[in-house]
Amino acid sequence: MFTKTRTDIGQRVLKVTLAANIFLALLKIVVGFLASSAALVADGFHSISDIASSAGVLIAVAFASRPPDDNHHYGHGQAEPLAAVMIGMILFITAALLAYNMVGNLIAGEVSIPGTMALYAAFISIVVKELMYRYTIKAGEETDNQALKADAWHHRSDAFSSVAALIGIAAARIGFWFLDPVAGIVVAVMVFKVGYEILEEGFITLLGKAPAGNKILEIKEQIIEVDGVEDILDVKGRYNGPVLYLDIKIAVSPTLTVEEGHEIAARVKSRLLERYIEAEEVLVHVDPAGNNGKGVDNDG
Repeated sequence: MFTKTRTDIGQRVLKVTLAANIFLALLKIVVGFLASSAALVADGFHSISDIASSAGVLIAVAFASRPPDDNHHYGHGQAEPLAAVMIGMILFITAALLAYNMVGNLIAGEVSIPGTMALYAAFISIVVKELMYRYTIKAGEETDNQALKADAWHHRSDAFSSVAALIGIAAARIGFWFLDPVAGIVVAVMVFKVGYEILEEGFITLLGKAPAGNKILEIKEQIIEVDGVEDILDVKGRYNGPVLYLDIKIAVSPTLTVEEGHEIAARVKSRLLERYIEAEEVLVHVDPAGNNGKGVDNDG
């Protein structure tokens, strides 16, 4: 149910933003050429990268919802951070191309004064992109979907870049002609920064991101409240895309039977699965407690 709900929400959001991105890219590129605004054209190509990233995330969200199979025993959840990494790489490439073109325009002095239409197009882009960011980040946080959150920040970076384009266009129209391509360079820097942050988070998750320290402490508090648990020997966890896998070691009284120890482990597992809807699997290993009340780890 958790995975299906996330998939449904993610696909709905991505279809809406994909359509909006196509509209904005066409608007900014066409108006940018007609109004002779290098910054707006650069912003339009940034929106094309948004189209590519939203389409990629849409595919990744659908793929990540597929159940485990013989080749993927833990499911396909890693498709989401993989999509985030791809978005980061798209942003890197976009930033490099934008910066190259804007610097070339400055050096060559090939700068025209932008028309009034460019101002209107940039303003429309700012409003629409900010709305897209809020719509997507809300869904990403509600479902803890890393790919959606990465796509949301892509929208926010486009909103910021449109602000830079608007400032550059306005400045060029009042005589500071060079500020239009300079605004394009500022856009490229913003895009690069967002791309780096998305790449960093994506790689961390792909490498087996553990739950945050405060979450581990919270999990331990949940475990120790279960009747029969005398000590917690170890708590390990890792995320496979959006879902969490936990490995727990607890100590129980050595006088208990195997069946009684198994019942305590089952209660721990049930409590954690109920408390954390993102938890896909909880493995609980039981060891006998020593004379000092601490566990005796038999694994080593």
